[in-house]
This record gives sequence, C-alpha cells and structure tokens, in this order.
Amino acid sequence: MKKKKLEITQKQEFQKFYKKYLNKTSDKMICIKTDMSQEICDIDDELKAIYHSRDTVCIWVFKTREDRNRFMDETSGMKKEEIL
Repeated sequence: MKKKKLEITQKQEFQKFYKKYLNKTSDKMICIKTDMSQEICDIDDELKAIYHSRDTVCIWVFKTREDRNRFMDETSGMKKEEIL
C-alpha cells in the first residue's frame, strides 16, 4: 500500500511541476518508467547531465553545479557522437 501511495504522490508532484514550469517553457515532458538505482537518485540533480542514444543512457556527475553548467554550455549544439 505504501509503494502505491508513493507512486501516486510522485505522479502528482510531476503534474504540479509540469503545470507550474514546463508548460510555460516546453512543449512536452517524456517519462520512461524504470527502476533507477538508489545511487543515482541520491545524487543532486543539479550535478547530473543526462544524454541518451537509442540504446544507452549516459549520466555525467560533476563536483559542482558550475562544472555541470560549463559542460552543458560547451556541449550545446554538439552531435551526440561527439559527446558520447
């Protein structure tokens, strides 16, 4: 019962976030249900950069938010093959 309540709460939080922020700045949000390791979940989102291809998801983890933002700026517009 607790897990189902948690899933509903998470879904409601995503919906609230979407209505408040993404709806103004983005056309859509795509969610893919998966079992993510707790190690990844424990990392501050502002320290992660996520890229994907058709069969792989890569998660870069940075020491600081500034490092992550620099990486995002420097790789903006690059083809995935140049980053991965």
